[in-house]
Parts: sequence; structure tokens; C-alpha cells
Amino acid sequence: MRLALLAGEFVVWALTISQVLCGQPPYHDLSNNEMVMLAVVEGVRPKKPWNVAHLGFTKALWATVERCWREDRMARPGVGDILSSLNDALPSWLTRQQTNVRRRRTISTILWDTR
Repeated sequence: MRLALLAGEFVVWALTISQVLCGQPPYHDLSNNEMVMLAVVEGVRPKKPWNVAHLGFTKALWATVERCWREDRMARPGVGDILSSLNDALPSWLTRQQTNVRRRRTISTILWDTR
């Protein structure tokens, strides 16, 4: 029973990761809750963002997210797989964050430099 519950929690984890990295809730393109529920029941999953690499996803992390949404609970990844994907994705995500910080500093310097 606990294994099935844990597998269900990974679906929620995958939806959360998708929202955090994409900046939009899953199914944001659907107009109301009833449409979202129908999509979920029919097996429709959130689409891979077109700018997945820019958002900090590695191919492996997105593949793990998609595996978490599998219909068959036993085919979903385990904790070790998820942690491995997160560890592999971390350098890419950190690089993206550092680039964004440098870009903001450069823009701020240009906008506020009064010399």
C-alpha cells in the first residue's frame, strides 16, 4: 500500500517541478477545472516546454518528470531515480541562474550608471 501511495506522490512532485521550472501551472492552457479534470482522466499530460533547456531542464530530468506521470504506478521512477535526475540537472540549472543574475546586473549597471 505504501509503495502505491509513494508512486502517487511522485505525480504531484512532477507537476510541481514542471510548474516551478516553467513558471506556469500545469494545464494552464485549459480554461477551467472541469477541462483539467477531464484531461487528467483521459491521460493527457502537460506538454514539454519548447524552451526546456533554457528553463533548466535536462533531457534526463524531463524524461523523469514524464515517467512520474505514467499510468502504471509501478512503472514510475523510484526515489533514487528522481534524486539522480535532480543531481544531474543541478549544474545546468545553476548555470542558468548565474547567467540570469549576471544579465540583471549588466542591465542594472547600464540603466543606472550616471557617469
